[in-house]
This record gives sequence, structure tokens and C-alpha cells, in this order.
Amino acid sequence: MELMLKGPRKKMDKRRRSWSIKEEEVLINALKDIISKGWKCENGFKTGYLRLLERVMMKAFPNTDIRAEPHINSKIHVWKKHHGSLASMIRVDGISWDDSTKMIKAREDAWNSYVKIDSNARTMIGKSWPFFPDWCEIFGKDRIIRENAVDFVHEIETPDKGKEKEDAAAAAAAAVEACCIFDEENEMSVCQPENGGGAHTKKKRKAAAAAAAAAASECSSDPFVEAINVFCDKLDARFEDIARRIGYEYDVSTARRQVYAELGKIPGISVKDKLTVARFLVNNTGDLDLFFSLPDEDKVEMVRLILTGEY
Repeated sequence: MELMLKGPRKKMDKRRRSWSIKEEEVLINALKDIISKGWKCENGFKTGYLRLLERVMMKAFPNTDIRAEPHINSKIHVWKKHHGSLASMIRVDGISWDDSTKMIKAREDAWNSYVKIDSNARTMIGKSWPFFPDWCEIFGKDRIIRENAVDFVHEIETPDKGKEKEDAAAAAAAAVEACCIFDEENEMSVCQPENGGGAHTKKKRKAAAAAAAAAASECSSDPFVEAINVFCDKLDARFEDIARRIGYEYDVSTARRQVYAELGKIPGISVKDKLTVARFLVNNTGDLDLFFSLPDEDKVEMVRLILTGEY
């Protein structure tokens, strides 16, 4: 008699969802559309963009379970991560983009050196990336060319140089890891308040950046330092992103304080209705941002929809 042993069931991660090609295409086109309408800012998108994308997806797929959080935000986060790796690696000598196959081509030595400082790239070789040109248009100014290419590998490498490269790679990896840690903690919303661990995380990022800089100064004559610089640039961009997020949080906080007074401008609205709508808006920052972006007559309609439950 054969016994069937059942282990403990793994809990399904509700954040994970398989997307169809059609769904991804609609999201890509929706991102391009909101960019054309001014929703793109220096290091990301304006508050409320996820709700707009959710509405586009629900209109295209009426019975979809795709929501702004977590599905759309998670998908965009993954795309940005892949775009960053692809855009960086094709600037390296020995690694190139094949537009006919939408795949990465690489010399073995160049690839082995690159993945030492970008762990996200390890599984990217041999796969087709049909949306990469779209990601370049959506997420950055990168183009599918290799400018100022860097030679990762010397034909002749002395033992001492090899040790220096290992040290530099380790420092670069630490800096990249710091970027990724911050990205995972803060990607969910540009308006999330910082938690108590923010100071500790900030110290870790600074230490990682300092380690990368120290390694670079010790072996600055090594072309491998150029690879470190690519990721230091990413780290600098992430620090700029911190400032942007803080700015958004300030804007949202100000809007929360102003929303009740703004509702008071609507003729005929009762105190009860003002409190109801104000509570709804302060608890939904995307809708709060949308409310303040509307002309007065559209604000009245939005309030009516909220009060009648049609919104």
C-alpha cells in the first residue's frame, strides 16, 4: 500500500499574479498615455497614477482582478528593475542588444564579470525582452545603444590586480544591495510615511556608498571601476528619489489639511457630507491628489459620486 505524505501547505502570496501578454501590452500603452498627459516627474510618477492605471485595466478587462495595489505597482517595480539592468549592461564592452531577437548577446568573460556586480542580471541572458524599447521610453532616457563602452576584462590580469577587482566587485555589490533594499522598502507608495528604521537604513546606504567609493579610489586605474560608477550613479539617483518622496509626503500632508476648507467652497454641502467626503479623501491619497487636480465643476461631480457610492 502506497502512502501519500502531505507536507504543510505553502501560503499563496496574494501579491503575486501571472499577467497575460495582452494585459502587459495594455499596461504599457496606459503608462505611455499618462506620460503624454504630464503624469511623469523627475524620478517617477505623480501621486495617483496607480489609480488611473487601475481604471484603464478595468475598462480593458471588465472582470479583471488586477488592482493598483499590489498588482500594478509590483509589475511596474519589476519592469523598472529589469530596465535598469538591461540599460546598464548594454553599455559594457562585450555585451550588446540584438533588436531582431529582443535579446542580450554577450561574450562569456564579459557576462561573468558583469553578473558579479548585478545579481539581478544572472537570469536575464537567453531570454527575450520585447518591452525593453518601451521601458526605455517610459522609465528613462536610455536608448538601445552602447555609448562610452567599458571593457570589463583585461586580456592579461596579474594576481594583484585580480585581488583589487574582487575587492571592487564586493564593494560595488554592497552598494547595489543597499539600493535594492531601499527600493523594496519604499516602492509601494510615494506617500508612505517613513518608519522607525529609516535612520538605520540610511546609515547602511551611506556605509555601502562609502565602501564602494573607497574601493574605487584604491584601484582607480582599473577599468572595472567604471562598472562600479554605473551603480554609484544608481545610488545617487536613489538618494534623489528619497528627497522626491519626502516632497510628495509634504504635499499630501498639506492637501489633507486643506481638503475640508476646499469642500466648504461647494455650495449647499452639509457639514455631515463634508466630513464624509473629507474622511474618504484623506484615507485615499491617490483620490486626494486627483481631487485637487480637478477644476471646480469636476470637484463637485466627484463629491457627488463619493456621497452616492458611485465612485
